[in-house]
Amino acid sequence: MAKKLIYMTNTSAKKYFLTSENYFNLEMPPYFNFQPILDWSDNCLNIKTSLSSLYNRDKTKTPEKLDDVNYKFECNKDGKYAWRPFQIIHPLMYVDLVNTITESKNWIFIKKRFKEFKSNQKHIICCSDLIESKSKTKNKSAMIIKWWSEFEQQSINSALDYKHITRTDITDCYGSIYTHSIAWALHGKEEVKKKMYTDNSFKNWIGNKIDKSIQKMQHNQTNGIPQGSNLMDFIAEIVLGYADLLLYNELKELGVEDYKILRYRDDYRIFTNNSQIAEQILGILTRTLLELSLKLNSSKTFLSEDVITDSIKEDKIYWMQRKNDIIDLNLQEKILIIRELSKKYPNSGSLIKALTLLYKNDFGKLNKIPNNSMQIISIVVDIMYSNPRSYPICSAILSKVLEKKGNINDIIQRVSNKMATISNTDYFEVWFQRMCIPKKVLFIDCWKSKLFEKVNNPRGINIWNSDWLNIVFDESSIIDIDIIDNLPTVILEDEFDIFNNYAD
Repeated sequence: MAKKLIYMTNTSAKKYFLTSENYFNLEMPPYFNFQPILDWSDNCLNIKTSLSSLYNRDKTKTPEKLDDVNYKFECNKDGKYAWRPFQIIHPLMYVDLVNTITESKNWIFIKKRFKEFKSNQKHIICCSDLIESKSKTKNKSAMIIKWWSEFEQQSINSALDYKHITRTDITDCYGSIYTHSIAWALHGKEEVKKKMYTDNSFKNWIGNKIDKSIQKMQHNQTNGIPQGSNLMDFIAEIVLGYADLLLYNELKELGVEDYKILRYRDDYRIFTNNSQIAEQILGILTRTLLELSLKLNSSKTFLSEDVITDSIKEDKIYWMQRKNDIIDLNLQEKILIIRELSKKYPNSGSLIKALTLLYKNDFGKLNKIPNNSMQIISIVVDIMYSNPRSYPICSAILSKVLEKKGNINDIIQRVSNKMATISNTDYFEVWFQRMCIPKKVLFIDCWKSKLFEKVNNPRGINIWNSDWLNIVFDESSIIDIDIIDNLPTVILEDEFDIFNNYAD
């Protein structure tokens, strides 16, 4: 069971955004806990205290003049040259933006606007509304289930009614969102253009407040929004929902009726019975997005007459065909087959599922060190090298292989030397450190990320620049020392497995 965010009250929505899981939605080791600092920031920014009242007197150090207010790092997207930037937003700036969005009248306005976006549900269906899980399932896992049931399964169902499927997505969506387009989406582009110089209340419109808040946390940049929180996913949905509305209105004016579009975030599946209609819709979608400073990814855009096959991701079809091949193989052979999957479909969901099942079914039953343990370690590290999404599960597998080994310093150093040749290793360091801590291998010369150092020195290292504040901002609470002191040697399933209760 789950409840859509846009159906919540403003107080429930605020509570949703101010949970650690939704504040930063990348999987992190259990001793990272952002809840205390979020709660402190929420208490600090009460009804009588505005964010600007916390600024210090040095006008050269206001947040928009600092480039490192948020903590930034990058993860590889495709195992090659595409990178996805993530940001852990400064808690005070994050809470301030949440307060703005969930203020009663603003939240009512935003919910009303979403209702307008969804007035076209017969033809354009958004499958990526944020939800809150009402079970033990994590919100992230609930969203995966939602993707499967509403996006993939409904795509397959569409084969009954349509002959063609066109698949496409937006190039670097979050990095390309023009912050001014948030106001356009909430108030209408023409209305904004008309009133921005004539209406004295314009700066207080909710769309402009969101725009300014995001600019302040990004050195006054207007291109891109921070990626890594459900709050920014929600803001992206505002812009993309507006694009849905503009697309629907133009198609309606042209009399185009025989089509259906499913959208999950920046992924589109367009169903038609006529290839010319598909091309027409694609052209209008391209123009609509360009008006919002977004563009379609031409390399991932294609039309197909096989609706069922192309409703399913290629990596999933490939793994469905291969996964039974590994049942009777030994452990090393199984990992080699999964490595083959990682090479063919890097960073894919099927890779993570295959590794997770391998951990549960095979490594979970290990009672002694395998004779070929070094070969297994080598293959697992090779998978990690090109697949950053696999860092948590691969670290868990390595922790299991190394569980009964004595002196592992040489192995750790060899793995470190291999991974140190990659740029932007912050996320790897986080999970590799989790594996090393129980073995008392805490300091590795080649690892220097602030997240890594923060765990070793919670009070001495700051990941956010807080020089703009006139109060003491103690961020040491984001590291739970008690959990570190009691970490199990092996990384457990509940630390990394977001696929619990996931229907395949």
